[in-house]
Amino acid sequence: MYTFFFLKLYNMEIPYLEFKNISNFVLVNFSTNSIVSFAIAYKDNVKFSDGTPLTAEDVEFTFTYLCDKLTNSNTFDPSTVNIKGWKDYSDGKTNKVEGIKVKDSHTISFELEKENTSAIYALARTLIVSKKLLGKNYKQGNASSIETMENTPIGSGQYIFKESKPGEEYDFEANPNYWRGKPKIEKVILKVTNQNNAMQMLKDGEIDLNQIKPNNEAIEEIKSFKYVDFTTFPANVYGYIGINLNRDIFKDKKVRQALTYGLDRENIVKNVFGSYGTVCNEPQSVASWNYNEDVNKYKFNTDKANKLLDEAGWKKDSDGIRKKNGQKFQIHYLASSDNPVNDVLIPIMKENYKKLGIEVLVDSMDFTSVNNKVENKDFDMFFMAGSLSANPDQSVVFKTEGTQNFFGYSNKELDKEMSDSLKEQNFDTRKKDYKKVWEMINDDMPTIFMYQRNDMWAISSRVKGINVTPYKDFTVSLWKAKLK
Repeated sequence: MYTFFFLKLYNMEIPYLEFKNISNFVLVNFSTNSIVSFAIAYKDNVKFSDGTPLTAEDVEFTFTYLCDKLTNSNTFDPSTVNIKGWKDYSDGKTNKVEGIKVKDSHTISFELEKENTSAIYALARTLIVSKKLLGKNYKQGNASSIETMENTPIGSGQYIFKESKPGEEYDFEANPNYWRGKPKIEKVILKVTNQNNAMQMLKDGEIDLNQIKPNNEAIEEIKSFKYVDFTTFPANVYGYIGINLNRDIFKDKKVRQALTYGLDRENIVKNVFGSYGTVCNEPQSVASWNYNEDVNKYKFNTDKANKLLDEAGWKKDSDGIRKKNGQKFQIHYLASSDNPVNDVLIPIMKENYKKLGIEVLVDSMDFTSVNNKVENKDFDMFFMAGSLSANPDQSVVFKTEGTQNFFGYSNKELDKEMSDSLKEQNFDTRKKDYKKVWEMINDDMPTIFMYQRNDMWAISSRVKGINVTPYKDFTVSLWKAKLK
């Protein structure tokens, strides 16, 4: 989270696409005759924090670098955006990305391999880096020079990074070259906190705002603070239990449906989040324009779960554990330590699944180890949270070739439906397309969807002008905020 806000404070301020609207911050114009080719014009008064202007060449360099096969980006997937010629550049067959062209000093055009209505989300939300700083040492196929950005950051956002105490805080000063004018709050310090010390620091006035995971106890505590206001809204995340579909025991969707019916998700969510979380059944936010209220809710039902397992050929043996073709139904669950969701989920899961004739063995380890095992597909089950945005496309996770499809999930009919939805330009038709996508995923249950929780921002009453929503964090309005 700190890396995310760090980037947002000093880097280029980017347009947020909220529902059907584009708020033009840095972008001054967006024009297109199709969803294969379009041009983006940038304001001509945007400067990096060293005073040099942000130009279309910086934009070209940023996306060219992101198409390099050695680039490790969690926010931009070139295989999903499909800029024309990106693969040839990635493979070293060309020294330029054919579909990226600088039109003039502040206008750039993109041509895609195929129609993709979500491309503008990815292109417009990508943080632009300085070609002057990072391009001088960059060589195709060698991403190491770009990694120096962490040590010598230059951005075009509201604040300039000054110094840090790793693991403690990151200090920023207002950027006098910021295109909207120098921010009114001179200094911003990002402090590293956790749920426990953040509450005390808010109470003591040591910090002015913090993102808190809400539950009934936290809300009541915040209400007792004299000079702290708070706001809650649906978070752009969903919790899920990942399932390795390469394992024989999980290949039958009846089994996955049974595992969903047979888990008391409502009880888990209530115990973790109180009234500030709800069970989810699709990878979309309730705040999204494409949320589908009509999908199967998979209400907790042990009898239905047992029936589905029987139909799938898993029969209970004399020891009460189900077997099929001599294989015991045994699940190794990867549990990241110090995780409040796992603390509640695991005992309920073990109890619920025991009644289904399923044995759950817990392998506890730190989050990094869990993540490594997931990326190497060395798991049965694990719990994590997935991020969401105003862009509804989930191809990167649920398409057969999705770069974040760690589950081994493949549904060719769904692949086609997701591809078709990316071609559709009519908003109402696209909404119907995604309704079908969520129904298909909900029926297949490639993961067990767990919850969508609320976010809560606690803000000191001395800070005025901060506005946060499901699609805009505090950095969006920070430039105009004041201290009372």
